Amino acid sequence: MVEAWTSDYFSHQGPNYTIPPKELPHHPFYASEEPYVVEDEVTKLTLVPKPYQKPHPPIWLMVSSEPTARLAAERGYYAMAAGTPTDVLRDFVDVYAEVRSESGNGQFVRGEGWAVSRPVHVAPSMEEARRNFEIPVIRQREFQLYNRASQANKPKPEITWENLLKSAMLAGPPELVIEQTRIAKSVRHRECDYIHGCRRGAPRKDNAVPGVVRHQSHAGIFLSGRPASS
Repeated sequence: MVEAWTSDYFSHQGPNYTIPPKELPHHPFYASEEPYVVEDEVTKLTLVPKPYQKPHPPIWLMVSSEPTARLAAERGYYAMAAGTPTDVLRDFVDVYAEVRSESGNGQFVRGEGWAVSRPVHVAPSMEEARRNFEIPVIRQREFQLYNRASQANKPKPEITWENLLKSAMLAGPPELVIEQTRIAKSVRHRECDYIHGCRRGAPRKDNAVPGVVRHQSHAGIFLSGRPASS
């Protein structure tokens, strides 16, 4: 994608995709000179229009391991994580800052260039939050973790409400969610900038927690952080 954004012409050949496809015939509507066409076969493509940002728009990489944290930092990408336990996330954030600082882009502050997502449910009490949110949030994590475990031939991890509450979601009465948000903020050493919903349901502002949006559907709110600069 970076090559498509930054080059006049581009092509790609990998284990999953070949762009343009082999033996793609040339259409007379398009340019016929090299390197676009060789012997009446399309060998390169061009992207129109080019991105407004130079050299290209910011790129975000989903980070779920130390190698992907390193990869994002080495390539100068922003990093994001969803559902990663807090203690594990701290290590990823540290690795990312260290590698980006070593890459010659200046000293990176811990948490800079990161976004962190968390499922959120605000309710009058923890009992109501659990009653509303336990089934959908556990099913979401099962879908994420069981697929990874199956692909790695590892036993399926046990997922409980208590474990998720410790490290992978924000839920409960307003005062507890505020404290959980402070902890999430401390991992990145940056402000938690916004909360956004992604599922159906009529949103409404909750005056008890500034900036928090409550949805009638229970699995639809995620806490995110913005990169420090973009």
